Amino acid sequence: MDYSKHLRTDETPQSEPIPGTTQVQNAAGGFGWALDHWGRLDRWLILGSESGTYYTSERKLTQDNAKAVLACVQEDAARTIGTITGVSEGGRAPKNDPAIFALALCAARGPEAARRLAFQSLPAVCRIGTHLFHFMRDYEALRPAGPKAGGPHETGRYGRSVRNALAQWYRRRTPDDLVYDLIKYRQRDGWSHRDVVRLCHAEQGLDGIGRAIFKWLESGKLPVDRNTIPARIEMFETLQKETDPKAAANLIHSFRMPREAVPPELLQHATVWEALLEDMPLTAMIRNLATLTRLGIVAPLSKGTEKVVAELGNTERLLKSRVHPIAVLTAMRTYGAGRSPRTEHTWEPVGAVVDALDDAFYSAFGSLT
Repeated sequence: MDYSKHLRTDETPQSEPIPGTTQVQNAAGGFGWALDHWGRLDRWLILGSESGTYYTSERKLTQDNAKAVLACVQEDAARTIGTITGVSEGGRAPKNDPAIFALALCAARGPEAARRLAFQSLPAVCRIGTHLFHFMRDYEALRPAGPKAGGPHETGRYGRSVRNALAQWYRRRTPDDLVYDLIKYRQRDGWSHRDVVRLCHAEQGLDGIGRAIFKWLESGKLPVDRNTIPARIEMFETLQKETDPKAAANLIHSFRMPREAVPPELLQHATVWEALLEDMPLTAMIRNLATLTRLGIVAPLSKGTEKVVAELGNTERLLKSRVHPIAVLTAMRTYGAGRSPRTEHTWEPVGAVVDALDDAFYSAFGSLT
C-alpha cells in the first residue's frame, strides 16, 4: 500500500491544501496562499469590486476589501493614504472610484492621523467635480455617527477639518479652472457644487472675482456689472437659452464650453459636436467616438477623423490625461463592433480610428507609474 500518495506535495488536488503549508480556502472552494491586507489594498484600488466575481458577490467582496483598508490604515496611516494617492495619481487603475471610496473610508472611520492625511490628499485623488461628489456620497454613507438634525447637506453634520478640506478644494483653483469645473460637473450622486460650497463656505475670505463666482453659484443670477465675473459664466447662461445650433457652436468655440454645458436638444446637431471636438478632453473624445461617427463628423478622410487620429497619436497628451489601457481597449472593441451594447445605436467604424485606438492602447501603458 502506497500511503505516501495521500501526502504528496507535488500532486495535491486543488481542493485540498498542500500539506505543511499555510494555504487557505478561497471563494471557489480551492486552496491558495492568502494575500495580506496590503496586497488586498493594492488589488482593491486597481480592480475594485464592481459586479463582484464569479464566486463572490459585489457586496461581500466590497465588505472584505473595506476591512483590509481599515486594517492597513490602523497599522500605518501614512503608507495607506500614500498608496491610495499613488494609485490614483499614477493612473494605475481603470477607474478612480475604488481610490475615492478608500479615501472616504479612511476619512470617515480611520484614526485621527489617517483622517487628517485623507483630507489633505483630497485634491490629489478627487481632481474633478464628479470625483468630489463621489467622495461626499461615500463619506456621508460611511460616517459612523448616527443621523443628526437636518439632511446630509447641513453644515452641522460635518466637523471643521471636513469643511476646511472642501473649501481648499475650491480655493486652490484658478478662476478660469473653477468656472470650467462649475459648469462641466454640476451635480452627481445627490450633490451639487452649490450644496458643497454652502457646507464649507469656500467664499469666506475671498474678494473680487473669486467671491463673485461663488455669489453667482449661490444665487444663480448674473451681477449687474458683468465685468466683475469671467465672461464664460455669462456665455454659459446665454448658451442655456440658445436654440440655434450655429449660434451655440460659436459660443462653444469662443469660450471652450464642455459638452455638459450644452442643452440636450442641441446635441442632436453635427455643427455643435464639431465645435465641441475642437477642444474636447481626450477621455471625453474616446467616449463619444460613436456619436461623432453617427453624425458624420468622423468619416473616411474627414477633418474630424484627422483630428481624432492626431489626438490619439499624441502620446504626451495620452499620458497626461491618465487614459488607462483597459479604457482604450474597451473603446476599441466597442467602436470596432459598430453597435452599442446598451442602446440600439449603430455606426460604421472608420478604419483609421480603429487603428489609432490600437496604437493608443500600447502607448497608454506608459502612464502606469
